Amino acid sequence: MQQKETFRLPPPSTSFGHLPPPSDFLLPHEEENEARSWSAQDAVLKHKEEVEARGRKEQKYLRSVAIFRAKLQTEAVKVQKNLIYCKTGVSPHYLTLCSPWLIKEDYEAVVE
Repeated sequence: MQQKETFRLPPPSTSFGHLPPPSDFLLPHEEENEARSWSAQDAVLKHKEEVEARGRKEQKYLRSVAIFRAKLQTEAVKVQKNLIYCKTGVSPHYLTLCSPWLIKEDYEAVVE
């Protein structure tokens, strides 16, 4: 006749509800490894935050550059219109109604 193995629960002091924190079971070198893993995780999170902050700064910079370029382009068009007006007598109001390619052609014609 074969004997059945019986499963016995651990005593209440070591049951899962009453286990001491895992650090109590760690050996000294394991504690160092755990501390290193936490510091590595902190370093990764810090690096990720720095990258996100750098990305936000770059987006802000690119946005300001785009705004500056748009303003510069607007001023360039105004200068072109005034130059054409001075050399040909064509009204800036008329040039405002024209498309940009027409302004460019008129400007090139005046310069030549």
